[in-house]
Order: sequence, then structure tokens, then C-alpha cells
Amino acid sequence: MVISQVQQPDSSFMLLERFMFPDNNRGAVDAVAVSAESGRHIASAYTIMSTMTVVHIWGIMIATGFYFYLRNPKNKVSDISVSLWNKRAATQQSIQDVLLYAREDLKKWWYYPLLMGIIAAWAAGIVAGIFVPSKLFLGNAAPVNAASIYAPILSSADNITAFIDLFALDVQPYLRATGAALIANETLRGKVSVGQPIILGEHTNQTIQRIDYGYVVTGAEMGLQHLPHLQLAANGSCVTEYSWWQKTEQLNTSGLQDTYRSPFGPRLYSVSALDGSAPSAQFVIQNPPPARNISWGIILSSVDRLSATESDDPWYQTIPYEGMFKVQPARPALSCWQDDVWTYSGMPASVRELEKIVPSELLSEHMVRLLARTLRLPVVYRLGSHLGTTALESATAPIGSTFNAGGSSIHKDLERLVLSSYIATVNTLTDTTLYLRPEGETPSITNIALDSQSQPLPGVDAFVVYTSKATALSVTTLIVVPTLALGTLVLSLLLLKFSPLRLATAMEVIEHFQLLREDYGDATIKRGSDGKSHWEYDNMPPPPPKSEATNIT
Repeated sequence: MVISQVQQPDSSFMLLERFMFPDNNRGAVDAVAVSAESGRHIASAYTIMSTMTVVHIWGIMIATGFYFYLRNPKNKVSDISVSLWNKRAATQQSIQDVLLYAREDLKKWWYYPLLMGIIAAWAAGIVAGIFVPSKLFLGNAAPVNAASIYAPILSSADNITAFIDLFALDVQPYLRATGAALIANETLRGKVSVGQPIILGEHTNQTIQRIDYGYVVTGAEMGLQHLPHLQLAANGSCVTEYSWWQKTEQLNTSGLQDTYRSPFGPRLYSVSALDGSAPSAQFVIQNPPPARNISWGIILSSVDRLSATESDDPWYQTIPYEGMFKVQPARPALSCWQDDVWTYSGMPASVRELEKIVPSELLSEHMVRLLARTLRLPVVYRLGSHLGTTALESATAPIGSTFNAGGSSIHKDLERLVLSSYIATVNTLTDTTLYLRPEGETPSITNIALDSQSQPLPGVDAFVVYTSKATALSVTTLIVVPTLALGTLVLSLLLLKFSPLRLATAMEVIEHFQLLREDYGDATIKRGSDGKSHWEYDNMPPPPPKSEATNIT
């Protein structure tokens, strides 16, 4: 599953390649990728084959029934028997014939079992036409083209220009994730949990709030071919933190400036209305971060922002100002923690420790490095840092020099950040194929998916990309359906040619018509004066007397 509004480039995936399709329910499914158009044609062909398999089986069942029924010399062939045999591939018409032309047989013991059998065969054909395509079609996915993978990192930490270039490159996937979050439906929003604020107490007449959040991403959602049941559970919590605020001072005629200090270092952070008319945020994190349970935070810049609406939210609490409202100074920071736990077969680990819990044949060290590149830190922190002034929900719709304080809240901002983080996490691997790479050489930026000879490293391509241009088909279904169709066809031919069941072939209409032509060469069908069609030929003999023999099916 990929949550993106960007179409995959044709060069990013391979067709007619066998691979493992990851599915949350079915696990890793043996598959082959074809074009979407070819997939539609194949699905149609397999629907026909599955329906014909049912027809062959139904024909064998009818012939078997006739054989055992006619072993009783008292039983005779009836017109319904002939109709049933010749319309064995059209069970719906057989149902109509039984209902319309066998009314005199309603009280006979075989009538209702026969009718139920025909209905069952008709339903089986419909079910087969629905069931087989559902088993054949796995999804719109194809194995990634290893040459399209681009996972940039800094090869020199001292190169500021390269750092800026890399930062700009990494903005791309987070912008896509935020755009997808903006138009997310309820199903997608249900993938994340952002709890309602819990009041823990007060600080100088202002509430101390805690908001818990979390989401779960599976290997199937990320596209890992061999690890559909690998699971990443990201759980965290944020608390309004008033102690980070240090002071508020007047900036001449430019309004107020708040100064903050996080517990992660001595650096001071100054915020004011000079940061822009809409609220913005700075994201901070403990350094160096541990492998798990990482602390991070948000320092808000909302002081002196003008609003036409009033708010009592801790981040956007307003006071009246010249017929409008403006945000008060000394807004709390947000102190957060997040624990990312990867689980495989019940064993937990951090992303850096995946090799300890996952067999190397399923997850190479190079794939672990590819994942750790963007997932070793909380994605919500990386996303917020890269989005800058557009990270908050409150910053998305400013009106001139004002924003909607009454419609803004910590909960809404965090909900947007967490949903965007979930989407970015799901898209982690696919995003490596969507970078707009810089022109020319950038020696200080290295693609960790390539070796020293610029060849893809083993295992970095063990994932799929999702695209409407490709269709993944189940190899098992591709083999089983035609095998069954051919097998039942051969079995039907053998039984009806070389076994006692060939008795049923005597009811073939074509043979009776050929005999009719031999005896009455001028026979033809004409429309009578009553508007009904009937056979007509010269020297037509009188009709034989009706037989009292028992009709059969």
C-alpha cells in the first residue's frame, strides 16, 4: 500500500518479473507483474476458464446421473433429458426449461433434486467467475527496479552546502505525505490514534495537557517482499511544558519576543511575530538520540499573531486587541517522547537491531541501512523539521495577516503531524524511487543503495512499488486454473468416449438433426399462421401415439 498522489515513473518498476507480493492476510504470495491492460485481459480469460471448468464437471455429473438412471429398464429418455444434456453449458436456460416444460413432473421424486442441482451448477459458475479473479488479482504492484533507488546521505558532515542540498532533497517525501494527509479519508485517518487532551493540572492558571498518539505500520504496507508481517509500532506522548519558556521582552515597535531553552542543549530559541503572520514551530530532539524511547519537542512561535476568533487553547490563547484578538506571550512548548518498536515473530528490536531478529535471507544489512536512514529518529520530528513553517495545521490557511485561532489547537496540529508521519513511514521505500535528483555530481552526497561501482547493493530491491500501471498476479492461480480447466476437459472427453457414461452422448441434438436430414431432406422451419415456428416437410407422417413410459431427466 502506498499513500501518494504521485504516479510511479515507468522506469521505477519491472514487468514480467516473478516476485513475492506482500499481503497482510495471505503473507508473501508468489506473484508475477504484468501491465494493467494485460492483467485485465488475463483476468477475463481466467474467468472463462473457471466457468468452463464448472461446465465440464456439470456435464460429467449429468452423464453419471443418466447412466445410473437408465440402468432401470422402466425409465425412458424425455424431452427434458435431451434439453438438459444439450444445454449443459447454459444452466440458466436449463432452469427455465425445467420450470416451463416439466410441470407435469412436479410430483416425481427427481424433479426438485434436479432443479436444485441445476441451480447449484448455475450458482457455481457465477461464483467461479467472481472467486477466481479475486484470487488471481493481488494488487497494483510490481517489483522495484533497483537502478531507480536513490537514498542520499552525507558522505562528509563538514560540507554545509551538501547538508543544505540533502535537506532540500528530503523535503520532497514529507511534502507528499502532508499533501496526502490533507485529503485523507476516514479509513486512512483511522490508521493513526491521537487521543483527546488529558488535563494533568494547572500552571499559573493555564492547563497542563497530555496527548497520546500512535500508529502501526506493517511490512506489507511498506512493500517489503519477504516480510509482510514485520511490524513497526510507533507510540508517543506529548505534554505542554511551561518550564522551557525563559523570558518575554519588547522588540521596539515589532511586538513581543519569547525566548525558550530546551533540556537538550544550551541553545536559546527566540520567537516573535517576525517569524511570519501564521504560527510556526521549531522541532528539537535529544542529542545523541538513543536507539529507542527518544525525547523530542516543539517550540511554538504564535506570540502576537492576530486572529478574528478567540481561543483558550494553550498554544493559541488570545486576549482582545483593537477589535480583534492576538495570541498571548509565554505559550508552552510541547515536550514529547516516542518509542519505535519493530517486531518480528514476537521479538522486539529497534530499527538498527533488525538484523538480530530477522533472518538475513529475508532482510539484508543493506535494506536495514535503507530503513534506518529515515526511521532511526521519530518520523514526526523529521517531518516537522523539514516542513518548517508549513508543519502546523494552524499555518495552512492564514487570511492575510491573521489566522484562525479559534479553529486551531494543539490536538489538531499533532493530529496532522502524526497522520503525515504515518503516511511518510508507509512510503519510506517507495519514496526512494521518486526523488527529483540534483543535476550534476554531488560528491558530498552518497546514494547508500549503490556500491563503489555504482551497482545496486544486494537486497536493497527487496520491495515492491504500487502503481496503477501494473498488476500483480498470483502464480499459483495462474497455474491451477488452466490446469483444472484442461484436466476436467480431458477427463470429460475420456469418460464420454471410452466409459459407460458415453451413453449420454446419444442425446446430442446434432446427431438427431443429421438423421432427420437423411430421412427428410426437405425439412425446414417455417412460421405458421399462429405466429409460432414449426418443422415442415413433405410426406409428413402422422404423429405417433403418446407413450405411457416414465419420463426421465
